[in-house]
Amino acid sequence: MGETILKKIYEDVEFLKSKVLDIEKTIKSMGELEFMPLTKDELGFFNQRNRLLGE
Repeated sequence: MGETILKKIYEDVEFLKSKVLDIEKTIKSMGELEFMPLTKDELGFFNQRNRLLGE
C-alpha cells in the first residue's frame, strides 16, 4: 500500500514539474524571468520531495 501512495505522489510531482516547466517557458518567452530565491517552506518541500524520490 505504501508503494501505491508513493507512486501516486511521484506521478503528481511529475505532473506538477511539467506544469512548472510550461509556466517557466511562458515567462521566459515574455522575457521577464528573474531569479527568485525559494522561501523556507518551498525549500523544505523540495528537500522532502527529493528525499522521497531518492534524488
